[in-house]
Amino acid sequence: MTIHTYGSDRRMAECARLLRAACPIETDITRILLLPIPTTNNGSTVRESDEPLTAVTEAVTADTLTVGYALPPPFFETEGRVLDLSRDEDFLVGNADLTARGMLGILLTEGNLSSSDRIGIIGFGRIGKALLRLLLPLGVRVRVYTGKEATRLRLGTLGISTGESRTDGGVWNFSGITQLINTAPTGERIESERPLCDLLVYDLASGGPHFAEHAGVRMLPGLPGKLFAKEAGGLCF
Repeated sequence: MTIHTYGSDRRMAECARLLRAACPIETDITRILLLPIPTTNNGSTVRESDEPLTAVTEAVTADTLTVGYALPPPFFETEGRVLDLSRDEDFLVGNADLTARGMLGILLTEGNLSSSDRIGIIGFGRIGKALLRLLLPLGVRVRVYTGKEATRLRLGTLGISTGESRTDGGVWNFSGITQLINTAPTGERIESERPLCDLLVYDLASGGPHFAEHAGVRMLPGLPGKLFAKEAGGLCF
């Protein structure tokens, strides 16, 4: 069996190592293509490489397994088998936990966390929920920004501060926030009513940049592959 990885994602390289160690595997698959997470940012090339997506799909044969994240439709039209990790709930939950742990580690090791802080979390999906579970036991004040009114009401009953995803004018209200973490790949730039230069901003979502002001914004997508390569590779495996 041959295994080919694209890009520099360490989790996929670790996954490939585990697959090679597990061989021989009783299967009719003779070739595995491991694509980055997410697989593409522009819809035309493989992320972290200049390889056209068309070149990858054209090379797929019936004995090929292609593994990626948010794979474009042409991958599902090939003769080979496809595993899209964006559709695997176990992977998504595990990946969110590793992402949240990595973000907390950065906050703690850089000394950017104290009880006087109020951390804003944009989005309350899997990563947002995992972050909240880690931060609350530390006594950190948190405000969750979400466009879902039912979620805001539910969090409010638990005593957790919330904010709307944005105001009617399209400007976000980050008053009182000292650090901001974006977990949502929003379709629009995030415009703040206050300058972001006096905020510590971390962007965990892929497909950025999401902020209109980039000074001081740290782009940190793919934390599992960078900080927990063995665990994340095992999760893919």
